[in-house]
Amino acid sequence: MFENLKIVYIHKAFFDKRPPIIAVIERLIQLKVKLTFVTSGISDSSRERLESQHVEVIDMESVPPKKTSKIFYFFKFRKEVWKIINTKKADITWIGSGDAALVVGKKLLNIDFILQLQELYDTEKMYFHRLKKFARSAKLNVVPLKERAMLLRHFYALDSLPMVMHNKPFNKYFKLDHAETESTNYANEIAAKKKIILYQGGIDYVRNSHQLIKLSDELTDEYVMVMMGPITERVRVLLDELPKVIHIDRIDAPFHLQITKLAHIGIIDYTAMELNSVFCAPNKVFEYSKFGVPIIANNLLSLPELRFLKMGTSFDYRVKGSFIESIQAIEADYDTYSKNSLDYFNSIDGEKEVISIIERYLGK
Repeated sequence: MFENLKIVYIHKAFFDKRPPIIAVIERLIQLKVKLTFVTSGISDSSRERLESQHVEVIDMESVPPKKTSKIFYFFKFRKEVWKIINTKKADITWIGSGDAALVVGKKLLNIDFILQLQELYDTEKMYFHRLKKFARSAKLNVVPLKERAMLLRHFYALDSLPMVMHNKPFNKYFKLDHAETESTNYANEIAAKKKIILYQGGIDYVRNSHQLIKLSDELTDEYVMVMMGPITERVRVLLDELPKVIHIDRIDAPFHLQITKLAHIGIIDYTAMELNSVFCAPNKVFEYSKFGVPIIANNLLSLPELRFLKMGTSFDYRVKGSFIESIQAIEADYDTYSKNSLDYFNSIDGEKEVISIIERYLGK
């Protein structure tokens, strides 16, 4: 469909740690575009996989050399990116994040480009204000959630509503033909004995993890809470006091899905301290729903599908017993919640969303 279309996609973060970026790159590959992918950090295996599919990968490295200052690295990144943009003369220059836009710089305002904003940056005032001119200048803005599209249009007085590209991982991401590890074997042993209530993500005070861990006291003996992800020492201390919580260290995507698929119920938990969290767009919604795992979440405005589609329930930290009641509500009709969760996953077509973005950009 787009065999002759040249795209330069610019991303400033470690590729393997960004499932939404992995997804859009894989979908662009599927559409057979001529893709140049600029990133700052990528594993050897991911680079090999992309290059085997005829992607030109240009790695700017995620960490500057020790003898190189961050400012020097910043401007070196900018200089090299503009060499690529000017040399490739692509049909589409696609900026994959707010970070990338700021690094590429004001010269972007003189060309057509797609700006993909994965975050709202509402509490990062420097980012928030500096990105305004880029969002207003972009030929097309892309965000992962309808509510964020409306907020962004309001914040930046955009002429048109940004397009939505959900954080749904690419299908290949879910192929679980990976070798077993100590963590997966451990998780399988747990799942054989108890129903896993799974939280995956950063585990720290900023994310309310200390409160979530304490809620494990409400669980009956048939359940165990598994927290999977990087953990701060301050939170780790709590684990010694609460026997119904098990911690599994962070596992690189997509290998962590070997644990996800074992969950009986998945947890999504964010604070209400910023709009970016209240109107969250977690890719873990799709990671849970791919396996028909019902979801419980703390009261978040941006996850109405949990209740409206009956794929999950919500709980309130302020109400004693609310957490276990949300689990009991799912258990009372588990098969329906599980089916609805999987149906939601299948209802979002990531490839069509990318095609629509390209066609809108090209004026088709």
